[in-house]
Amino acid sequence: MKNNEINFKPLNIQDAFTNKQYLIPEYQREYVWTDKEVKQFIEDIYSEFEDNPESEYFIGCIVVCIGHEGLIEVIDGQQRLTTILIILQAIRSLLTGEQNQQINKIYDLSKSSYTSPAGQEISNYTVKLDYEGKEI
Repeated sequence: MKNNEINFKPLNIQDAFTNKQYLIPEYQREYVWTDKEVKQFIEDIYSEFEDNPESEYFIGCIVVCIGHEGLIEVIDGQQRLTTILIILQAIRSLLTGEQNQQINKIYDLSKSSYTSPAGQEISNYTVKLDYEGKEI
């Protein structure tokens, strides 16, 4: 692949989060979605599911590039990406012990490991925030 080449790859949520390490760089704005945007996002997905449970639903584009140490830097779509991760964590917290397999699947999506160019194995949350105010 050439540096100036743009590639498109459709991914479902599981594929988008499995063994991926996203970085929200400091030049990105902070997470600003309110209850209103999150509710609308969930309602849009649920409405599509209600109308056609077997269909795939396009939640929007997420634009990324490979950055420092092989991390996937999020150029656009960080609000959706972060919201999906928050929703997954909320679902995981609602599951009970009888649903261990589903709990483990969601946990696996929220954590990832990768090997840095220096050969170091790094484990971290799937989405790493690298901007001022990230502690909030």
